[in-house]
Amino acid sequence: MSVAIVQQVKAELEAAGVDLSGPCGAFKITHRVGWRLRHQGWGFVAKRPEQNGCTINSGRYGVDVLAQQTGTCVDILINSETDNDPAWNLTGAIDPTTWRAPFEPPALSQPPQPPQPPIDVGQILTRLAWLSAQIAELTVMVRRLAARPAPSYSGTVAIRYLGSSPITHTPTGATDDESTPA
Repeated sequence: MSVAIVQQVKAELEAAGVDLSGPCGAFKITHRVGWRLRHQGWGFVAKRPEQNGCTINSGRYGVDVLAQQTGTCVDILINSETDNDPAWNLTGAIDPTTWRAPFEPPALSQPPQPPQPPIDVGQILTRLAWLSAQIAELTVMVRRLAARPAPSYSGTVAIRYLGSSPITHTPTGATDDESTPA
């Protein structure tokens, strides 16, 4: 085992905005780690009412430890209840009768999203009217160009644009003697 799963669970809880302070805050991490590792035999350690723990579902559990049914125990949080630093440290064995099977933790809710700015319908309608006017102008221009006859050229045509060198084209059958410079 490694500390990686403990780090991952803590990061997920923090990203969801879950309060991890106090004994039950620490247990939120332990609860999810225990649930994820349940198929490897890890579970919770039952605590008596006078012992430090978190009470949930009518049971009281150690806030920073996981255990195997054999009594093997690991401390998964350093400075639990305050810093909750992820760890994976073998500790002394526990009484196997205090082992409790993990149960499914509650689903994480998504962190609240910032409110979206209101939609300004007037601004959208103004922009649509402007776009419609631009489309109408372009339509008129395209119709005018389509109505014009295509120019015919003979000889070599030179085109110069934006200060570039001229581009020349001589249609098939034309000679330089017939060319007209542009």
